[in-house]
Amino acid sequence: PDLSVTQFAVETLSVLLLVVVLYRLPRMRPLSSARVKVRDAAVAVLVGGFVSLLVLSAYGDAALSELGHWFAQNSYPEGKGRNVVNVILVDFRALDTLGEITVIGVAAIGVLSLLRLRPRRTDADSPNRPELPVREDLEASR
Repeated sequence: PDLSVTQFAVETLSVLLLVVVLYRLPRMRPLSSARVKVRDAAVAVLVGGFVSLLVLSAYGDAALSELGHWFAQNSYPEGKGRNVVNVILVDFRALDTLGEITVIGVAAIGVLSLLRLRPRRTDADSPNRPELPVREDLEASR
């Protein structure tokens, strides 16, 4: 249950934050020329390829790590749990997991407060709205 509550909290806050941000994004407009888009795509492919090579080289050295074996051997004696992933998240890395949830929550509150600072569109901003008479004009016409 601890793992499911943690996972639910992280995923719910992440999805809510993503939906709020996506809902408030402006409409997309073509801002770049075809040449700039090709250049950006080339840079993205080169950087992505470089990062992929770094990850693959780091993954090759992961077999040398004994940390996974330590967690598997100590999950029951130290954390009193048979589910290794649950013990790692809740017992061994509890403060880290709490910190992740706190960061996502604070980010969500920050986004919501920034959205509330944004001025709302009123009817006066609409270009097709007919002008209504002012109170003085109404009194003068009586």
